[in-house]
Amino acid sequence: INSRLDGLQAAVLSVKLRHLEDWTEKRRALAATYSEMLKNSGVALPIEAADMRHVYHLYVVRVANRATVQSELYEKGSYIAQSTSLQILRPRTRRFSSRHTIL
Repeated sequence: INSRLDGLQAAVLSVKLRHLEDWTEKRRALAATYSEMLKNSGVALPIEAADMRHVYHLYVVRVANRATVQSELYEKGSYIAQSTSLQILRPRTRRFSSRHTIL
């Protein structure tokens, strides 16, 4: 299998590369918002090492009661990937439950 890029793929990626830093900073800002909103929730948050710069392609958290949280999110109509613990929330439109730890 020849996996080299053709000219069109290279051109598209060249344009996208110009936006990479901006996209990364937007994800980092959103991750900071999530971290602030979840800081006292009991959720295990991502840790950014002092000498590293996380790009937050994913914002992964851990909860002790995953099945309960997943079930409640599903019942509330939140988008949830059924086969994983993925939950995507928009900070402006969702409220966090004080009764259970919600990601």
